[in-house]
Amino acid sequence: MCDTPIRVVPLGDRVPTLRRWALGLRWPLLTASDVADLLTDDWLGAGPVQLNESLPHAAVSGTRMLANAQAVLAAAEAGRGLILTPRAPLGQPATVPRFTRGVRTGFRALSELPLVEPLAWTEGLLQAAGLLVLESGLLVATPEASVLVAPEAAPRLFARLFRAFFRVFNLAYLDPFPAVAAIQDLVPYWLWVLGHPPHAGAPHCADTLVWVFTPDPVQLDAAAAPARLRALIQKRVFDPLADFGLVEFRSYADSELPPELGDERFGLTPLWGQFVRFAPSFPVPKPLLQLVR
Repeated sequence: MCDTPIRVVPLGDRVPTLRRWALGLRWPLLTASDVADLLTDDWLGAGPVQLNESLPHAAVSGTRMLANAQAVLAAAEAGRGLILTPRAPLGQPATVPRFTRGVRTGFRALSELPLVEPLAWTEGLLQAAGLLVLESGLLVATPEASVLVAPEAAPRLFARLFRAFFRVFNLAYLDPFPAVAAIQDLVPYWLWVLGHPPHAGAPHCADTLVWVFTPDPVQLDAAAAPARLRALIQKRVFDPLADFGLVEFRSYADSELPPELGDERFGLTPLWGQFVRFAPSFPVPKPLLQLVR
């Protein structure tokens, strides 16, 4: 369980360790060197992952993650600061106007209270993004936040939040289970796998990513106990991707039992193809190369 919303060891300090780890393993679809480049990329544009910050405003305006961040920033500006929300105060009402509580992340059904108050980790995400700072007990919007909260800046704010969520924010802050840092480290690799044929058009679930595209899944599953690794991957990675509007989960019929965490099928939304991109020089899977030929 992690009590800080910021990664304990920043990505920049972990680069040598991540590179050694990636180079020491065999990976499906990519060489170890290519995976090392993915895992150590800061997503600022010089590496393999290149986020599109020039999307139309309408493409991102309906996403829950963006709407909540905008609401928190607007409230911080209007009140000249927010009182820091304690972590996981069960039953605490949301204090931010128009704050969307229907986020998936939280380890309970949507109709129940989350284990971690969405408002608390949205504040934490905005701190990780450098848009809220703690001053004299209040969370205060930075001058940059004042620019990005404008409606026309929504695509840039969206990209800033996405980058901060997976590269700077500590995903273990979302739940009371072990950190398992490899979950966050592997996100860029999974994004690459999901975004390329023959995988892009197929339904996915976290369990597939655990056993097919995760090194040492048995060891990582043991490290995740008492939770299951596939459950942590869904709640820390794919549920937030749904809140960013990049994946959508398959609805099940009334006669079906709800799937277990990690077994829930999802597919990519059109926003994924517009927003998540990879450098033209970065490898594509061999099946795709064969199709092009």
